[in-house]
Formats: sequence, C-alpha cells, structure tokens
Amino acid sequence: MALEAAVDHSKDQVRRAIMQFAARRGCKVTTPWYAECLRIEAGAGMPAQHGGVEDGISGMLQLASTYFLDKPKHRAYVDVELSRKRGQTIAAISFGEHPRSSSLGAMLEAFLMDEAAFETKTPAACPSCAAPVVNLRATYCGRCGHQLTSGVTKAPRGQADGAVDGEADDSDESRSEAVAIERRREGEEPR
Repeated sequence: MALEAAVDHSKDQVRRAIMQFAARRGCKVTTPWYAECLRIEAGAGMPAQHGGVEDGISGMLQLASTYFLDKPKHRAYVDVELSRKRGQTIAAISFGEHPRSSSLGAMLEAFLMDEAAFETKTPAACPSCAAPVVNLRATYCGRCGHQLTSGVTKAPRGQADGAVDGEADDSDESRSEAVAIERRREGEEPR
C-alpha cells in the first residue's frame, strides 16, 4: 500500500521537511543504493538485535546481514520517493512490512501537509535537555518546560549599544562616544 502527498513546495524544501520530521521523531534517514528515494526508519522502542564476537562467525554474519538488508523486517520504515507533477512535488510514501510502518507513513503525510513544516522556526531539539520537539508550534519543552525560542534572540535595544537609561541612538557618533566612555572607565586610553 502507498500514500501520495501533493505539496506546493520544491523538492529541496520537501526533502528538508522530511529530514526535520525524522530529527523531531528520532528516526534514521538513509538512501537505499537501489532507488532514488529516502528511507525513514523508526528504530526507537525496538529491541536491539545484534550479535557479537561471543557468538562466533554466525553472530558476525548475522550482524553484517542486518546492516546490508535492503528491507529491514525488525524495524518500521517507509520509503519516500519525490517527483514533480504539474508544479507540485509528489511524495509517494510506501510502507514496510512492520505493523508500525503504516502509522509512520500516516504521520509523515500529515507532517508534509502541514504548512508549518516549511515555515517553522521552532528548534528540532530542546536546547536545555536535548529532548526532540515533535510539535511544530511548541513554545515550551514537553520534558523540562524550558521556553523554546525561534531563531536568534536579540539583546534589548538600550543594552546593546551602551546607552544610558534605555535611551538608544543608532548614530555612529554616539556609539563611538559610548565606547570611549567605557574605555575611560576601565582605565584604557581612547583611540
């Protein structure tokens, strides 16, 4: 079964949105060698299935086979193929064999249909606790409660240029005078 989502953005913007989706949900994104698509694997919550040296040659072969499998059966994954049609980007989402693959595909489709996925400024992870921020419109972290800022924060205008009592003047003369006053206070000679 497959889903198709038509989006009014370029392929590069849709690809960035898919990467953002994966980062926000802790998924792994790969490009299979045999196809021109992106594979999103949801490995979180799944038991680690790997052999080691203690299992001998059979364990090492099993470990190597898990890395080279084209379609991992023990993880939920979706393949997303992007194409252009009539001025829109078509994201064809095909599911894997795992039962959670269909829910992952539906979440990706809903994410791509949301216009906020292409315009958001919310960080993908909380700067305080590094928890992934799944909600595009979140203003606070769901784990630690830290306020999320969008983009670069600016210093208050009165403090940025050294003005007295919050009065700000953008002229170059007042800035150089403020710098000279600060240097005199610190004991340096003005230049």
